[in-house]
Amino acid sequence: LPDAVGELPSLRFLWADSNKLTGLPAFRAGSKLEVLTVAANSLTELPPSLDACANLTELNVAHNKITGWPRLPLPPQDAAANAGGGGGAGGGGMPPSPQKGRGARAGMYGPGGGAGPGGAPPPGLIKLNLNNNSIGEVDAEALLALRASLVEFQVAYCGLEVLPEEVGALRRLKLLNAEFNRLKDYPANLGHLPDLQTLNVTGNPIRRKRSDFNSTQELKEYLKKKDEPHPLLLAALGLGGGGAAAEALAKKLRDAAHYGTLQLNWSKKEEDQFPSGALPSGALEPSVAGTLTELEVTGHANLTTFAPEPEAVANLAKLVSCDLSKNRLGSKANGEAGPELLRALCQLATLQRLVMRGNGLTDADLAGGAGGATAVEGEGQGALAIKELDLGQNALTKLPDLIARCPKLEVLALPMNALTGLDDDAPLLSCKNLYSVDVSNNKLESLGQLRFHASLVSLNAEENELRAIPPELG
Repeated sequence: LPDAVGELPSLRFLWADSNKLTGLPAFRAGSKLEVLTVAANSLTELPPSLDACANLTELNVAHNKITGWPRLPLPPQDAAANAGGGGGAGGGGMPPSPQKGRGARAGMYGPGGGAGPGGAPPPGLIKLNLNNNSIGEVDAEALLALRASLVEFQVAYCGLEVLPEEVGALRRLKLLNAEFNRLKDYPANLGHLPDLQTLNVTGNPIRRKRSDFNSTQELKEYLKKKDEPHPLLLAALGLGGGGAAAEALAKKLRDAAHYGTLQLNWSKKEEDQFPSGALPSGALEPSVAGTLTELEVTGHANLTTFAPEPEAVANLAKLVSCDLSKNRLGSKANGEAGPELLRALCQLATLQRLVMRGNGLTDADLAGGAGGATAVEGEGQGALAIKELDLGQNALTKLPDLIARCPKLEVLALPMNALTGLDDDAPLLSCKNLYSVDVSNNKLESLGQLRFHASLVSLNAEENELRAIPPELG
C-alpha cells in the first residue's frame, strides 16, 4: 500500500485482506482510522506509526507472518509510552519512544483502565485478532493497557503455551478464542469475567475439555472455584482490593446478572460496604444492571449518592421494582440538595415500584416532578409507569409534584413526614386508579380532595390532627 493511503485525512475504514502485503503505510498524526483489517497477507510486523491511530477500535492481522508479540496501538492517554522491551517469545522488541520524559512500558500500563461516563467503553481496541501468527507469548502488560476496552480477543494457532492471568482483568471481554495452541490449563480468573460469553479452547491439551461443559456459564462456574478474581477486575467493578467481603459482593453481582435480582441490604458483617458513598460501579455495569428487574439496597448510612455518575442509572433499562429505603440519599440527610437520582430513576420507562423511605428527602429534592422522563406508551408526555410510590419517613411538607406524573399510581405511602394539609392536592387529580393511601403520622388538619376519590379502597390517616371525618368518605 502506498504511503499516500496513510495520509488520507478522512480515512476511517481500511480493508486489505488476502493480498500480498509485506508492510503497511505510515499513518498520519491524528489519523481517524477506526478499523484496520489486513488478514491473510505477508506482514512480519506492525509499523510504529500505528500509534497515531488513537481512534482504532478493530485490528485484524490474522494469517500473517508476524513473529513475537506485535506493536499495538494503545489508548490515547498511554500511547506516548509504547516503548521498551521485547513483547514475547522470538524477540519482537519495540523501538524506543521518540518522546522523552516518559517511562518505559510500566509507566504506560499503570494508570489505564478507567471507564467512560455511564459505563461506556473508553478509547482503545475493542476487537483484536492475531490468529495464525507465530506469537509464542502474550504480552501481559499489553493486556493491562487494554483491560477497559477489549471485548474480543483472538489468538488461535499462535503457538501459545500459557495465557497470562492478566486475561482475567479484561473487564469487558465477551469472546476469547485460543484454539489449537499448547495450553495445558484454562487462564486464571476467567470465570469471574462478568461479560464472557464465548470461550474457545479446542485443540489444546487441557484435561477438562470444553466439551465436558454444557455451556460457557457452566465452565465459568467451574473456573470460579479454582481461582480468585483478578485484583484489577475487582477494582474496576468498584469492589476494592479483594478479600472475603469483595468476593462476596462480586458473587452477588454475578448472581444478579443471572437471576435479575440484586439485594444489597445492610448487615453487620458488611457494615462498610460502600466507603465511596455510592454503589460499586460493577452494580451499574450494563452486564449486571441491564438484566435487573428488582433492586433492593437498604439501610446504608454511608450511601449518599447511589451512582458516581447519574447517567449510569440508565443502564437499569429493565428495572421494575426499586427499594432504596433507609439510606442517606436526600438533602436533609447528606446536606446536598440534588434531585439527580430521582430524575435518573424517572427516566426508566419500566419502573413500576419505587420505595425511598427514610432518606431525608425534602420538598426541594422532589421539586418539578424530578425532571424530565420518557413518556409511557398511551399516556401524556413525561408520564411515568409507577404504580406504587413510597416516600415515607422523610421531611416532606407537601405532596410531591412527582405524583402528578404518575397516572397509573395505585398505592401511595407518605407516612411519618411533615404534611400539614392536602388542600393543595392537584397532583392527585391525575391518579384515577389510586386505591390505597397512607398519610399516617403527619400533621394533617384536612384530607382535601382526597375524600372525593371514587377508586379509594384503603385510607390510613392515623396520628394526625384531623378534627372530623369528611362525610364524603361515608
